[in-house]
Amino acid sequence: MTATLPLPFGDEIFWLLSLSIVVVVVSAVALTVAAVLLRIRNNRVARRWTALEAAWDPVMLAVLAGDRPPGDLSRTVAVADARQFLTYLVRYARRVKGRDRAVLERLAEPYLPLVLGELRDRRAERRAAAVQVLGELGAHPYRTQLVDALDDPAPLVVVIAAEALARDYAPAHAPALLERLARLELWTVRFLVSMLQRMGPESAGIFRGALADAARPARLRTIAANVLAVFNDLPAGDVAVHALDGADDTDLRVALIRLIDRVGTADHVPVLRRLVADPVPAVRGAAVRALATLGGDAETALIRRAIDDDSHWVAIHAVRALRTLGRADLLATLAAHGHGRASAIHEVLAPEGPG
Repeated sequence: MTATLPLPFGDEIFWLLSLSIVVVVVSAVALTVAAVLLRIRNNRVARRWTALEAAWDPVMLAVLAGDRPPGDLSRTVAVADARQFLTYLVRYARRVKGRDRAVLERLAEPYLPLVLGELRDRRAERRAAAVQVLGELGAHPYRTQLVDALDDPAPLVVVIAAEALARDYAPAHAPALLERLARLELWTVRFLVSMLQRMGPESAGIFRGALADAARPARLRTIAANVLAVFNDLPAGDVAVHALDGADDTDLRVALIRLIDRVGTADHVPVLRRLVADPVPAVRGAAVRALATLGGDAETALIRRAIDDDSHWVAIHAVRALRTLGRADLLATLAAHGHGRASAIHEVLAPEGPG
C-alpha cells in the first residue's frame, strides 16, 4: 500500500483555506468584470452625451446669435436627456452674460424642478451639482433653496450656494453669507473676498457692521475689511481706526491698516505713526506704506528711519514709501554712501524692463 503523509493541520482547516482561496479568486474576477462593465457603460454614456451636445451646439449658437428662436433648441431635448441638457447649459452660462445669459435661463426654466430632489440626496457631490445648476441658471427664482443650502453639512455645497447668491447681486443675503463664513475655513481669505465683493457697494453697511463688531471672529472681520477696501468705502476709514483698538490678530490689524491706506484721511495719520513702532513687522510695514499715502512730506523723516528697521520686509516698504513720496534723491544718496539696505534701494529704483 502507498503511504500518505498526514497534513500538518486537520482536514477541516485545509478545506476552509481552499474555500477561502476560491472565494478570493472569484471575488477578484467578479470585481474585474464589474469594472470592465462599468467602463463600457460609462464609455457608452459619454459617447451618447457627446453626440447630444454635438447636435445641440449648432442650434445653441444660432439661438445665441438671434438667428433662431429658443424653442428650436428646446424641441431637440428629449425628456430622458433633460438633466444632461441642464449640465450643458451650465457650461455655456459660465462663458456668457447679459442677453445671452438671459436666453440660457429661459431655456433652463422648464427643467430646473428636476434638480430639486437632488438637494436632498445623501451624496454631497450630487447636492453640490444641484446647487450649481440652480445658482447658474435660476438664482433669482430659487433664492430660497440657495439660502437653505448655506446650512448644508458639506462645505462644498455651502461655498457653491454662497457664490451663487453673491453673483446674483443680492445684498440682502450678505448677513446670511457672513454668518456661514466660519465654516469655510478651507477657502482662502482672498477667494472669499473676491466672492463677496460681487454683492456690490450697496452691501458695504453690512460689512462695516461686521468689522465694527469686536465679538465677531477675527477672520470674518479681516474679510470684511478687505471687501470694504475693494469698495473704496470712505466711511470705513473711521471704523477701521476704532477697530484697531483691542485688535490683536495680526492679519486683522494689517487688513485694517490697508483699509485706512485705501480710504483714510490725514486725521488718521497719528494712529499710523504709533503703529510704525509696533512689535509686529507686518504691522510696521503696512503702517509705513499707509503713511506715504496719507501723511505726505511731513512723514519723510519717520519713514527714512524705518529703512534701518531690523526687518527687511519693513525696510522694503520704507524704501517704496519714500519713492512714492518722490524722494528718489534721498534714496540715491543713501545707496551711494553704502547704506546697509543699498541693494534693496537699487532694486526699487531700478527701471522696469520692457514688457
